[in-house]
Amino acid sequence: MPGEGAPNTVNGMFWGVLISTALFGINIVQGWIYINTNEDKWPLRLFVTLLFGIDIALTAICSKIAHYYFIKNFGNPIVLVDLDATLNAEFGLIIVIVFLVQVYFVGRVYMLHRDRVWISVVIAMGTVGTFVCGIISMNDIAKGKGDIRTLVSTQMRIALGVDHALATLTDIFTTIALSWTFSTTRTTFKRTRALLQKLLLYTVTRGLFVTIIQLAFLVTYQAQPFGASWVVLHFCLGKVYMVTMITMLNSRASLRLEFDDPLEITPSAFVESGLANRSKIRFAGLQDISVVKTDTRTTDKDKFTTGSRKSNEPYGMKNSHYIGEEVAASCVSRG
Repeated sequence: MPGEGAPNTVNGMFWGVLISTALFGINIVQGWIYINTNEDKWPLRLFVTLLFGIDIALTAICSKIAHYYFIKNFGNPIVLVDLDATLNAEFGLIIVIVFLVQVYFVGRVYMLHRDRVWISVVIAMGTVGTFVCGIISMNDIAKGKGDIRTLVSTQMRIALGVDHALATLTDIFTTIALSWTFSTTRTTFKRTRALLQKLLLYTVTRGLFVTIIQLAFLVTYQAQPFGASWVVLHFCLGKVYMVTMITMLNSRASLRLEFDDPLEITPSAFVESGLANRSKIRFAGLQDISVVKTDTRTTDKDKFTTGSRKSNEPYGMKNSHYIGEEVAASCVSRG
């Protein structure tokens, strides 16, 4: 029967628009915090600005969809079997947001795994595959010419199924790659260990959040394509990716405050690392940090300055105790 189950789908649109609008409010707050606290370079600032511009457009389109079904055509049952023309644009903007956020995290993975480029390549392939399958699903909706039965066509279910399966695998692999770095990195300094643990917690929390949303969408859509549950998750998907990314960016400010505080280094740390009596140490991605160096003979102040891992080699920085400082610094440094 044409339109069978359509009321449930429209009901899901109502709750989806409502919840996504609330998430947009959270994004606005996080965006305001980012504007007032970030010290990033212009490329990252422009990237975040682009994401917010897309999110604003997405919210406007969601409002247009809500107006079409719940105000303009209120009480008209015939409209329930039609898809609003702007729904395809809404699909497209969500696909772009997910793609851009995943590209950002591909860059983070590459930064921490430059010696294992294949990890970044695999994640990048999953990101591109997700984007391509999303475009295919948009094309299917366009071919349906507003018929709601397009949502349950075999080609549409395959395209959306592969799309969200790839997105789920990509997010899982990204989370594992970042978490593995933070959990296996060793350092002598307690403060850096605590920082790495926080980075691990943030990464796992973000990864679980987006993975659960993607999996829930995949299961509910395949099980009940005319149900309301997957529609709610669909409308919230782009907002969830946005809010998790911006929240992680904003967390760097507080983490930098902890990381930039003066560190007291014990003599044993210097002896174990082969750095005793060194007057200069270079850390990748660090700002100038005053460090109290305690020696059995004298106490003075040295400075850590920015530099690459290669420049650290003459100073014995290949030692695993100091890899933790490089990892932590690269994650909380200004983009």
